Amino acid sequence: MPEGEPIAGKTYRADGWQYVDLPTRLSHEMKDVFFGVIGEGNYAILACTELPGPDGYWRGQLLISPEGQERMLTHSKSAA
Repeated sequence: MPEGEPIAGKTYRADGWQYVDLPTRLSHEMKDVFFGVIGEGNYAILACTELPGPDGYWRGQLLISPEGQERMLTHSKSAA
């Protein structure tokens, strides 16, 4: 990812948001779980591909806030 902010006028990266390129496709159900763990307002979608329907999927590149990162870590520790 190039240096600087990917969204003009925002300071996401300067504020500690991390770039994430999901390594796999998520079912629509898992996408909802994933974003539920991160929490509303703790992610910014940069690009995505979605195939609707029962056999569909979602895949994307996003920025996750420091709070969202902490929420993911807490969730991972509790699931172990």
